Formats: sequence, C-alpha cells, structure tokens
Amino acid sequence: MNDAQRLILDAAIACVEKFGIEKVTIRRIAEEAGVNIASINYYFRSKANLMDAVLKLTIGNMLADVAAAINRSDLTLEERLEEVFFYLLEGATRYPKITTAHLYDAVVCKTYDSAGISGIREMFNHLAGQALEELPEKPPEKIRFTLAQILYAYIFLMLSPDFLEFPAEYHPGHSRAHRNLAREYTRMFFAALE
Repeated sequence: MNDAQRLILDAAIACVEKFGIEKVTIRRIAEEAGVNIASINYYFRSKANLMDAVLKLTIGNMLADVAAAINRSDLTLEERLEEVFFYLLEGATRYPKITTAHLYDAVVCKTYDSAGISGIREMFNHLAGQALEELPEKPPEKIRFTLAQILYAYIFLMLSPDFLEFPAEYHPGHSRAHRNLAREYTRMFFAALE
C-alpha cells in the first residue's frame, strides 16, 4: 500500500466514524483526505471496494492486537483473557461506527461471510485454542460454549451499550468501567468451567 492509498483509507475510516458506513460518500472521503475523487477511483475503483478495504484493514488491526495480547507469555490465561476483553470494549467505545460496520451484515442481513465476521471467528478460535491448550482438564465443548456466550454478550454490548441499565462501574464509556467489566467477564468464564 502506498502513501496515497493509506491517506485515503485513513480518511475513509474517519468518515465512517463521523457519519456511519451507510452515509459515507466518496466526496466526503475526498474532502477528508484532501484529494480529488479521481484519485480515490484510481486506487479503489468504487466505494464498495474502498469500504471493503477499510473493513479488512481495521479487522486486521484488531486481530493483530488480540493475537499479541493472547500470545503474551508473561501473563496467565486469566490475565490474557481480561486484556482481550478490555481491548474489545476500549476499541468499540473509541470506534463505535466502525464496530457497527463490521457487525452490520451479520446482524441486519444475516450474512456471515464479511471480513468483520471472519475476523471475529478467527479471534474466537484463537482464544478458544489457547484456553483448550491451557485447560486440558476442562471439557472442550464447555470452554467453547462459555467463551461464545461471553463474546455474544460483548458484541451486543458493543452495538447497544445503553440497551439495559446496569451499575455505573461496568457501563461502557471509560477505561475503568471497561477494566471492571473485562475482569468480571473473565471471572464468569472461569466460574462457568467449575
């Protein structure tokens, strides 16, 4: 990827975050990037291709960050899971419209082949793989089921943080609450395996 493509992708990410993916236009991206529309068309050919590149880039960044956290050898499995859960909430709070864009096709269209859904599945399999490796005495199906339930809860929380009321110390919006919630979900994971 060259500098011009990166500039356009960064502008597209900023526009998705400002307007939502459904209201992003090539004109808005061009203005944000300080380039002309022809440049965007030259590099990406269409808005659909550009949005696909945005979603692949952002989910790729998330996967790299999650892999780095889950592969840390200086932390216990419990600490690593908490770090991943914390990271997911921090990212969804910082980039709520990108998060929604990644989940849109699955939630609204019931299609599960997007880059975002593929990335979430890859993350789930990596997390489950680590848990299965480090907890060989626990039933594999119970590990996968419990982790899936926690991630389902996270996904809904990321999409609709104000849907249900719950104590302020866990409500998404600031890092301390994210840490509290990540810690609580991690405890739930291990408690469910007992």
